[in-house]
Amino acid sequence: MKVSIAVAATISLAGCTTLPPASQHIDVTKTIVSSVERATPGMMAAAYAAFDNPGAQDTLIEVSCDCADRVEIHHMVGEGEDRKMVVEPTFPITANSESLIEPPGLEWHLMLMDVKYPIPVGTEIEMTLVFRNAGPKKYRLKAVNGTRAAWDAYDD
Repeated sequence: MKVSIAVAATISLAGCTTLPPASQHIDVTKTIVSSVERATPGMMAAAYAAFDNPGAQDTLIEVSCDCADRVEIHHMVGEGEDRKMVVEPTFPITANSESLIEPPGLEWHLMLMDVKYPIPVGTEIEMTLVFRNAGPKKYRLKAVNGTRAAWDAYDD
């Protein structure tokens, strides 16, 4: 009797294994950062990206670069004069579509806090974006003057 219970338990648990999530691929199709000609204490720069996600929903959970002390995900909330910027822990990447962190950055932007050195127009910086499912990915962001115009004219 004990053997048959153990065998039955083993057979029923065999179908309950947890599989790792399928490999997730996210293309970042636009990447720009606002130029910072002088780096002084407290200097900030905004970065923007477009995420093409052909798969399941994912989440941007962390961003970093060597050019700044830290990178925060910012989101504007509120109405009219009561709008304020808040730091968000994550940015949702919608399934089977494109998600945007685009200028002028009134809704979402990546804020480089305490930029360490100048980022002249035309130079590139490397940033690491970490996605919950797709994992860490490195991207090059081109420094631009006039982020909205550069976004609209973007040619990868």
